[in-house]
Amino acid sequence: MSNELANIAERRAYEMYQARGSELEAALPSHVNAERFKRNVINAFKENPKLARCDGMDVFYEIMGVAALGLYVDRHLGEAYLIVGKGDKPQARLGYRGLIKLAKQSGEIKSFTAGSVRENDSVEFERGSETFFRHKYDLFADRGDLRAYYAVVKFANGETDFETMTVEETHKIRDRSDGWRAFKADKIKSTPWATDEEEMAKKTVVRRLIKRLPQSPEMSQAFQIDDREYPSIAQSSPRHSDLRERLAKRREQPEQIEGFSHAQETMPQDIAEMQARASEPVEAEAVEVEEGDYCSADHEALCQIREELKQNVTPERMKELRETAAAFEDIKVKAAARKAFQDYAQKQAEAA
Repeated sequence: MSNELANIAERRAYEMYQARGSELEAALPSHVNAERFKRNVINAFKENPKLARCDGMDVFYEIMGVAALGLYVDRHLGEAYLIVGKGDKPQARLGYRGLIKLAKQSGEIKSFTAGSVRENDSVEFERGSETFFRHKYDLFADRGDLRAYYAVVKFANGETDFETMTVEETHKIRDRSDGWRAFKADKIKSTPWATDEEEMAKKTVVRRLIKRLPQSPEMSQAFQIDDREYPSIAQSSPRHSDLRERLAKRREQPEQIEGFSHAQETMPQDIAEMQARASEPVEAEAVEVEEGDYCSADHEALCQIREELKQNVTPERMKELRETAAAFEDIKVKAAARKAFQDYAQKQAEAA
């Protein structure tokens, strides 16, 4: 029976990719291998056949959020994974390795590690002008019971920062998890805090350290995905700034952002020519995003972009729309906008 369920789940994964795979691939950053991402998603379905019972679009949107972050859906790799919650609702979860990967993408971090301390280990640390953290243990001796967890970051400029939490402190966070509460109440049969406590504890201390590091739109979105597990502490996570403030700042300090690199340059000549020759209004295929998954300001701007792309747009106006999209912080909305621009360009080419 278990093999049959796995086969059904695998078929559902292939069906989803056949219908929406191009959208997932469009959301992937350039450094992510699309074929490997696809294999990971299919394996995730096989390893968790319950995903086959979930609404297909719900699963798609959860995977889309992970794809836009540039993380692999692979429980063994530890970047991100999928779970099935109450009412067969799928949810993406991020591992501590995924959070570390996103933090290192800023270019300001040289190394980022997380670990656990046992009672027979040796730990030395100091804060101040000569901040350091050293963890030593005998690889061949009995290390004893778990006592604490830590995360250490070394910046490109040579500075160091770290965070520590005792087992008891991580348990206080665990006890505020909806999944853990449901597990203790026998409403669900499993939760990562029960099956992979050490990994979850490392993620907890990594999250606490990351809040002191330089933030990015990707990290903001990562916290939004992860905070669904901890609604009582979600308010302390990084949040979106006002879209108008971001757009104004971007125009003052223009920069290129992958997929929307038009703040300093004119529209590519081929697209401009296609627009000039197009005579029919263009219907851009919608990429639906559930309410509450994004910053409302970003969503309102996305809706406006979609409406304008239903008709011919001048190169000057297209440049403005791309600048607005480049200022989006919500990853799902940015991916949806990128898909809308791609569909517009493709249909303009077909109409030419």
